[in-house]
Amino acid sequence: MTRCAITCSEHGCNKIIHYDSTDTEVPLYCPTHRTTEGRHSAVRDLTKPPYGKAKVVEEEKMVEYACTNKKCGGRKIISYSDHMKGLLVLCDKCKKRKMVYRKDV
Repeated sequence: MTRCAITCSEHGCNKIIHYDSTDTEVPLYCPTHRTTEGRHSAVRDLTKPPYGKAKVVEEEKMVEYACTNKKCGGRKIISYSDHMKGLLVLCDKCKKRKMVYRKDV
């Protein structure tokens, strides 16, 4: 448990508000300026969100490639990171034709 302090949020007031690190909230105004309602009743929430819950896993973007041979019409979907590496993508149907970027999926 640590003893902490903040100053009053009222303009021109230099009074110090003491609180413990285990407190869940601390008032932003000293007892002289504090009220029961309105902006002078504001408090700062000291609780932190639990670890692991705040992380959001994003899905990886995918892109679609098309075969350069119009008769083949082959399509392939690869990850955006592989697309940015500039890898040479070959068609599975033609086995020799190069594929080009078509659109984001």
